[in-house]
Amino acid sequence: MTFSQIRLGKGDALVIDDVLYTVLCRDHLGMTLQSTGARRITTTKTHEDLGTLYFEGKNRLRIIRGDIASLPPELQENIAKSLDAFSPQDSREALRRLEYCRAMERFHARGVVSKTKAGYRHIAKLVARLRRSRTIRVDGVRHDKVPLEYVGWSTLRDWYWRYSRGKCPQVLVPENAKKGKAPESLDPEVEMVVAKWITERYLTLERPDLTVIYDLIVGDLEGGSIGRIDPPSIPSIDTVRRWVRRNVSEYEEIYYRKGREEAERKFRHIRRAPQSQIPLEVVEIDHTWVDLLLVDDDGAPLINKHGKVQKRVFRVWITTAICTATRMVLGWHISRDAPSWVSVMSCLRMSILPKDMTEYGCDTPHPAFGVPTRLRLDNGMEFHSNSLKAAAAELGMELCWLPRKKANLKGTVERLIGTLNRDFLAFMGGRTFRDKREKGDYPSEKRAVYTLAEIQRLFGYWVGDIQHNRPRKGIDARTPLQRWEDLAGAGVNLPPTSEQLHAILALTVNRTVNGEGVTLLGLKYQSHEMQAMHRRKGHLGKKYMVKVDPLDIGAMLIMDEEKGRWLPVPAVNPELAEGISLIEWRATVELARKRTAARNRIPLQTLRQARLALAEEARRKGTKPIRMKSADLHWFETNVDDPMWDLAANPGTGTEERERDEHRRRRGRKGREADPDALHSPRRVGALPAPAPAILSQCDLHDHGEEVAGELIAIID
Repeated sequence: MTFSQIRLGKGDALVIDDVLYTVLCRDHLGMTLQSTGARRITTTKTHEDLGTLYFEGKNRLRIIRGDIASLPPELQENIAKSLDAFSPQDSREALRRLEYCRAMERFHARGVVSKTKAGYRHIAKLVARLRRSRTIRVDGVRHDKVPLEYVGWSTLRDWYWRYSRGKCPQVLVPENAKKGKAPESLDPEVEMVVAKWITERYLTLERPDLTVIYDLIVGDLEGGSIGRIDPPSIPSIDTVRRWVRRNVSEYEEIYYRKGREEAERKFRHIRRAPQSQIPLEVVEIDHTWVDLLLVDDDGAPLINKHGKVQKRVFRVWITTAICTATRMVLGWHISRDAPSWVSVMSCLRMSILPKDMTEYGCDTPHPAFGVPTRLRLDNGMEFHSNSLKAAAAELGMELCWLPRKKANLKGTVERLIGTLNRDFLAFMGGRTFRDKREKGDYPSEKRAVYTLAEIQRLFGYWVGDIQHNRPRKGIDARTPLQRWEDLAGAGVNLPPTSEQLHAILALTVNRTVNGEGVTLLGLKYQSHEMQAMHRRKGHLGKKYMVKVDPLDIGAMLIMDEEKGRWLPVPAVNPELAEGISLIEWRATVELARKRTAARNRIPLQTLRQARLALAEEARRKGTKPIRMKSADLHWFETNVDDPMWDLAANPGTGTEERERDEHRRRRGRKGREADPDALHSPRRVGALPAPAPAILSQCDLHDHGEEVAGELIAIID
């Protein structure tokens, strides 16, 4: 695997195996480093050594941006934390300050302004006017309705001083800890009721008035939906209006109440496309529907409604990212699912990480990796997701949304898509062509022979050995690989640690930790590191930020706020969760719930049988996989505590466990009456469960019958 140089700025340092090093010099072969402290040691590392330490050394290499030694201790602690560890209000304020600091950095580098009182005042007024103009254009309000922000020159000077030494948005987070915590405006349980009615009824195409939704909220609270003894305080309608303005963006409100066309028409961003000069300065991302029919991997035929045998064919979407300066294809994602934030984040993750092209059969290396400076996007919903905005802010990327029907502003990726359909698909059977006139009488379905796995391998081979070695007119008749090597001296940007890249693609919820671990969507997750974190003082009953990959719920990430890092936690029952997406898990639980008696927990045996039944039904009918969209993520965030996820801990019917729980409650009540001091005794944390043994495949269970399956499940549990 080939690694490019890591781009380091003035004052940047490296931490290798917890030892801080400064950079003495560097060239195309590597870097000469010197440790700090009383005994200074000089060492030389090649770029391949540094890349291996960063990506494969489990955080053995960290990058320290700027002169952080001169920052106060509390700001140095902020740098070590993820931006997700701060409150949403503090994160938004940090991003607002970041806009002022970046403007000051750019204009000062060009020699337009100086670091004087007049220079800071000029930048503060300029950015404030630009922000007001953008708000007027995007929100569609009158000029006199948007006040002009005021930032004093000394305030901007302090912000820029912190940013120039930390080089990350975390140093701009307000220090609210010194001011004390402000009281919450809404009770958390009341806020959950408000969020439910706003999401389910207000954000609909029927567009009900907010006063009608307020009556539903009041009726729900007065009806005792919270289940508390003391009645909750009823918020006023003005409080609900402020909650909507604070938590629902105008884009989301127009999108769900007036439709996608109106939202994209009003919120399109018109901007002149910048000309990139260095690698990864501008990266363009776009999707296309591949003009090719594919067949299922198993090759089994499908019996249609007329009783005729036909192939199970489908088309796929491809998401690509390309560097405009070098024409290197940085990443791609090929899937049957329609474009969504999952495909965008998967493509972005591949773009940032190093790539091993030997798995595609390529002889040419792929040296391009790193964090883009600017992403050029269109106005699709997947490019406006909060996950993409948060990832861009934490990785230091700028998102540039282009206006609709302006394909010329992202011509590099559009030409790549044209080359894909014209060159990559030239001799492949099963092409669909652009229209019926071009297709003629070509039998696309009969000629379809390629599977999704084969197309993924062939596309990687085409990119690595063909596209990257083809001279391009736009880069002075150089090949993309030659152009990258010509500009490799500029280096690439990387986040401080590689673990930050694994938390990009995830669904975020808040959960509590108990002796059994974390329960999420009926599944339990447990690890020794998480229990050690939970035993710390003051963590009893605390809610932690948890992230789970929507495409694989076999493990989750939990935020260790004291250390500011994500801890991976595996599922207790990996045979149920590994390789399963959120949508597939919901379908499995819904089917198992139908097969379970009312008010009973779902037995694990019923859950496993439901999973096998869904897999067999999909294989027999050729059902397409369910697509993961932003609306599905909103559903999971809202229904994460729904009783439908209540699973039994044994493979029985669920009735025995309910009776046993009732017996335990009665016995516990008698024990507390007999020994009142037991209420204050410390709770013993349970031991971690042993890993489940391997089970037979779905086909084996299906072939051996329900008796063998029941015996296997009984052995497992």
